[in-house]
Amino acid sequence: MRPRVAVVPFATPYGDINAPSYAEQLKKLLEEVAAATDTVVTLPDGFEGCAESLKSCAVAAAQRARVDIVIYGILVHGTEAGSTELWLESVTLASGDARKWEENITMESDTFFKLSMQSAHKALVEPPPPGNTPP
Repeated sequence: MRPRVAVVPFATPYGDINAPSYAEQLKKLLEEVAAATDTVVTLPDGFEGCAESLKSCAVAAAQRARVDIVIYGILVHGTEAGSTELWLESVTLASGDARKWEENITMESDTFFKLSMQSAHKALVEPPPPGNTPP
């Protein structure tokens, strides 16, 4: 059975006016990549008012939606050379296990965006090969 995966909108903590558009683009790409092997669930935007940590808010929203895995993270748009740092984490709700992925993403390449999101999906959602444990 395909896991039910939700990607929470990425936080953009520094108020850069360009960051939300990058965050939305990368979120959509990650959902597209996930849709090939997972059932992607869209969470309502209702946790904006959550006063807990980003992780707690994401997990609570995912539990309400009966999701198996939730992915959340932070995007910090850099001012130098169009680079952006993206830190993502997934939580498997049944076990509470968390997996992390991070990358410095170059903003000039749609191909690099997609490759980055494929890498993120592999690290955050796909089961590791037998005998290996995720980092």
